Amino acid sequence: MKRPDRMTALLLLSAAVLMILEITRPAFTDNPLRNEMIRTVLTRTAGGALFFLLIRKNGCRVFGMTKKRRALVCLLPAAAVAVNNFPLIGLFTGAAVIDAGITDVLLLVLQSASVGLFEELTFRGFLFPNVLQSFRENSAFLPTVLSSAVFAAVHLVNLFSGMSPAAVLLQTGYSFLIGGMCAVVLLKTQCIWFCVILHGIYNLGGTLVPTLGHGTIWDPVTVMFTAVMGIAVLVYMLYLLKTVTQDEATALLP
Repeated sequence: MKRPDRMTALLLLSAAVLMILEITRPAFTDNPLRNEMIRTVLTRTAGGALFFLLIRKNGCRVFGMTKKRRALVCLLPAAAVAVNNFPLIGLFTGAAVIDAGITDVLLLVLQSASVGLFEELTFRGFLFPNVLQSFRENSAFLPTVLSSAVFAAVHLVNLFSGMSPAAVLLQTGYSFLIGGMCAVVLLKTQCIWFCVILHGIYNLGGTLVPTLGHGTIWDPVTVMFTAVMGIAVLVYMLYLLKTVTQDEATALLP
């Protein structure tokens, strides 16, 4: 019997670890919040490892870096969106506070990073290049929309976790926009790690106060600034998407 090659063996190991963690849901501590964060870090890291290996096996070229340094300008508005997801005004004015200690904050940082790793490797690193492959003779617009729509639709499962339909609809909407933004960043930079970092920062900003603190997150100034900046970045990302060349799109393909 032929032994599996190293890549296949690592794939099977990652899948086995992920499955065991999801099925057994082990308890690591008596603190429910810490236990959930630790479990999320482990499962999403295992899932990220699985899709990292799938990307390498599939041959998708998302771990490089563009030689066009001007293309990196797209990181500035994307980073602004990610950082703006923190309730900055509330934290600076004291209207929002963090109650937890450094251990819980570090766990949340790891959780945000692991979720960003898993979701970006899955949807932008693996799914997106394969959708691009199917539309390689056309522009990158439709593959970006389709892959972002799949990413957004996955969040509908939160309807079964107790979230209200309105909250799930809002999450689905901004997930579509964030997915599209990260797809454009990947097309322009050719580097999935930028997407992982942006996604992780965005996740941390949105969960820091609701998970580890309390207070006002959405004050009128924050809402107005977010809306204006969001529209501006959306227009800019649509412009960038329109300027994506065939070479930029095919550079990601297997």
